[in-house]
Amino acid sequence: VLAAFFSIGGYVLVNGSFRDRMNNAAQQEQGIHAMLCGVVEDRYLDASGQGEETGTAFWAGARLQEQACSFRLTRSGELLCTGGAAMPQADALAALGDGQSLVTRLAGRVLRCYRSELLGGMTLDSAFDVTQIFTEREQGLNRFLVLEAAVLLAAAVVVWFLSRRLTRPLADLTAASERIAAGDYALRTNVRTGDEIGVLSDGFDRMAAAVQDKVAALEL
Repeated sequence: VLAAFFSIGGYVLVNGSFRDRMNNAAQQEQGIHAMLCGVVEDRYLDASGQGEETGTAFWAGARLQEQACSFRLTRSGELLCTGGAAMPQADALAALGDGQSLVTRLAGRVLRCYRSELLGGMTLDSAFDVTQIFTEREQGLNRFLVLEAAVLLAAAVVVWFLSRRLTRPLADLTAASERIAAGDYALRTNVRTGDEIGVLSDGFDRMAAAVQDKVAALEL
């Protein structure tokens, strides 16, 4: 029971901290994603107002690569621009709708991806590396498991000593009762624990004394 409650409490604590960190990171990521969407749409509107073509060549010179995330800008399946260190394949994000996000793994990294539908039929996907948050959760769980093992080991040792202390009077009482039953009526248990076992021992000694007196009277 102790192990079960200790495990549940530790799991809830570690995962609660993990969720808080993920939520805080999500707020920052959504802000960066929204900013990138605004930059793309502003440049698209400026280019459209001046009659410029907004094809691959235009976005290649738009300097979007300076953003603090990985991203991919597409239109009708055509890749317009991409940037950053790691970006999942388009098929991996096919289930994403406008304004939605998902967590996926890529080459040993954990990425949280966002998608938005923009003006001009463009789609912007962005990816943020959250590997460190997942790594720290695993480290926290491992540290908790080590702590739990140490606490349970210490508890097991304490319980063993306590059980030995509690059961020794019962063992002495059992041994004395067997000897008295075998005819050693002069024997007394002499178990003094100050609890219910002590009261039982005292009553047993009085019973043994009464039996000894009756046997002596019969012998006389």
